[in-house]
Amino acid sequence: MIIGITGSYCSGKDTLAEYLIQKGFAHLSLSDILRAEAARRNLVADRETLIAIGNELREKHGPGVLAQLALLHMNGSNHVVSSIRNPSEVKALRARSDFILIALDAPQSIRWERMKQRKALHNIATFEEFEQFENAEKSSDPNKQQLHLVINQADKIIVNAGTVKELNDAIDEIISAVHCSRQENA
Repeated sequence: MIIGITGSYCSGKDTLAEYLIQKGFAHLSLSDILRAEAARRNLVADRETLIAIGNELREKHGPGVLAQLALLHMNGSNHVVSSIRNPSEVKALRARSDFILIALDAPQSIRWERMKQRKALHNIATFEEFEQFENAEKSSDPNKQQLHLVINQADKIIVNAGTVKELNDAIDEIISAVHCSRQENA
């Protein structure tokens, strides 16, 4: 099974990926591919640089390139793929029949508080800057981040406004339902 994770900023994507790792899933982050490329170029791997490299790679090699590279690194059966931000990445991953896409979201006010608590973005000081940052992930250019379109393609959406246990329980229910469905169709 391949579980893709997408979602808005500070919606719990890393928390969910960590839980799936504990359950035996191997983790592949599309951002790790970008970090490796930044290191190869001797660039600082900050968010702006990673976005620029991702956009450049999509323009050069097609908008699904990051997912295609991730698929090359998959061996075994259970994987979690995070940092999916372009519909063509979803399309590439859907080439595998065992892929499901989970989108995470939470009210913007909760995500803003999470961001401030973990000091995730040192260069964002105001809620307005946070909103601008989020809007930048909603490009109309097919070679850039189109998070809103990726979320619309999700098989399941989890509203993560509660506890970590509630998030973990929600993904356990989804995995169980997928396993039951696949057994019925086998």
